[in-house]
Amino acid sequence: MKVLSTGDLEVGFMSRIKESTKTARAENYSADSTAVTTGNSTSTREISSITSVSSSESKMISALERENILVFGVEEATRITGWNRRKVYNTLYSLEKKNRVTRIKRNKYVLSEYLPERLFEVSTEALKPSYISFWTALSHYGFTEQGIKSVQLVSTRQVEEFKFNSHKVEITTFNRNRFYGYRKESRIDSNEAAETGFTVAEPEKAIIDSLYLPEKAGGLEEVVKCLKNSWEDLNKNRFIKYLLNFNNKSLVSRSGYLIEELGLKMKNSGIEKLEKNRSSTYVELQPGKKSKREKEEKEHNSKWRITKHKETKIQPNLV
Repeated sequence: MKVLSTGDLEVGFMSRIKESTKTARAENYSADSTAVTTGNSTSTREISSITSVSSSESKMISALERENILVFGVEEATRITGWNRRKVYNTLYSLEKKNRVTRIKRNKYVLSEYLPERLFEVSTEALKPSYISFWTALSHYGFTEQGIKSVQLVSTRQVEEFKFNSHKVEITTFNRNRFYGYRKESRIDSNEAAETGFTVAEPEKAIIDSLYLPEKAGGLEEVVKCLKNSWEDLNKNRFIKYLLNFNNKSLVSRSGYLIEELGLKMKNSGIEKLEKNRSSTYVELQPGKKSKREKEEKEHNSKWRITKHKETKIQPNLV
């Protein structure tokens, strides 16, 4: 399994989005770039702040960079500048008009220069607590080569998805008992002043979340591919622990069935743990899938209590 570095990940993931925004960004920054002269050690960022924004706007940008604040609201801007709220509001409004600040959602802003390269960080910082999961996380770990069109977050909060510029952030709410199994993918910021990063499901939890809601990861067939591709690198004990902690017997049945059907290697003790916690009643392998002829088009697996439509094929040699 090849896990990309944090920097490579976000750049690779956003290459398609970056292409669509490149022209607009070039127009916004073209005047600034011409100000850079040979032999001058002043950075483009510093020159752009000087040449195209007012004194107050430049001070706010400098304060945000000095404090290493990625996502901020009016309160943070008021604290670091020492200004009254009216001045902060007016300055933010002006910076947004000049495309130097991007409004992510209500009272959440980011300096536009950080997008799209730090989109993952911006997304998880804009909604706390949250972690990246489903198809986005599976793409991160290299389990799928499918292009991902949005950032998918899991949170304990019930909030609506949000969109800024061309970036869409989808949110799935889990109760606190299922909000676990994530870590911070960290990197040192370019000024090496502070560690930054985003929260993402561990590989085992990303698979489990996707098995629970396969429609959020491209459907069952795609999740099966990811399970197959990831299996060699997963920590099997952690996978079992996280699966049982999810406290969903239907999910255990589906997982156990797929592991055996795909011929994935697992210790007998692990299989036994799953079998002891399987569903006591039959459950659909594909939740929500409809059949025109319910009785004729279904197969049953008594060991895992799974009902499967005949047209649903699980291939052991799937890659």
